Amino acid sequence: MSGKQKLCSNYLSITLKKLCVVSMIGILLYMCYIFENTSSDEIQKKLPGVIIIGVQKCGTGALKEFMMIHPNLKGLEYECHFFDQVRNRTRGGPPIDHAKPFEEEMKRYLERFPVSFENETVFEKTPAYFDRADPYDIYRMNPALKLILLVCDPVRRVISEYLMDKFQFGKHRNKTFEDYIFDVTGNIRENLQEIQRSKYNAPLQRYLKVFPRKQILILDSVYLMRQPTKAMQDVETYLGINKFYTDNTFYFNEDIGYYCINPLIQPLYAGCMNKGKYRTHPNISTKNLMKLKQYFHPFNERFMKIAGVKISSLMYF
Repeated sequence: MSGKQKLCSNYLSITLKKLCVVSMIGILLYMCYIFENTSSDEIQKKLPGVIIIGVQKCGTGALKEFMMIHPNLKGLEYECHFFDQVRNRTRGGPPIDHAKPFEEEMKRYLERFPVSFENETVFEKTPAYFDRADPYDIYRMNPALKLILLVCDPVRRVISEYLMDKFQFGKHRNKTFEDYIFDVTGNIRENLQEIQRSKYNAPLQRYLKVFPRKQILILDSVYLMRQPTKAMQDVETYLGINKFYTDNTFYFNEDIGYYCINPLIQPLYAGCMNKGKYRTHPNISTKNLMKLKQYFHPFNERFMKIAGVKISSLMYF
């Protein structure tokens, strides 16, 4: 080995050691924070104090991952679909059985959750709850429950669901997005589930018949994507938990074009989600894009009126 090669090898070795030291320091600091903010009381299973109820394909996966790193939050790793009717996706056992005593069913639901400390708020994320569950079932489980609803541009949501079905479930293999969404006359296929599930007003009305409005935090997915620190600080305030999120919690990943968790906190995938969550959306003709916006516009307006908030992602015109 030449002198230059030895020098390069030594430099690389020293650099890697420094990176390891920095990483270990970051991890130790994070663990210290968790230790200081976690009760030493006996751990136990408890029902959730907060649920991310939707909307599907609006970034709920990222929201869940961002919440999972908070030392006072303890989340379920998977979507359990206990309260909805998506039976083929149920994990941890069958969904709620209304023919059985509700109290017994809640014991089954409780078994799905990890043990937690007294000062940890347990949560789960199942976006199907927003439009495929009975809000009263969820309310009966915990009348003080806090809900988080993440909404996004319905047009983007339709595209995201189409892409998920195509690449994850093998559907629509021989159809472009526009061929699938529009019929031969150029009209929107209104009966498609992608279209129906992108109308947010009716599901919200169902929830507000049971839950007080103050128990539903409505977030714009664009706000979460572009300003994750501020969005997560809003979540902290809403849940009444200790302050944890700072500008150092997230970083902008240039390769994927989204904010990710600081790798010192979450090393897996450099703090990002798996690549399947960052699919490139197809180009849509201006004419068809306008058709979709005009179609969803009145539903968006009704949703914002019911919610009592203005959401930039839903304001087309």
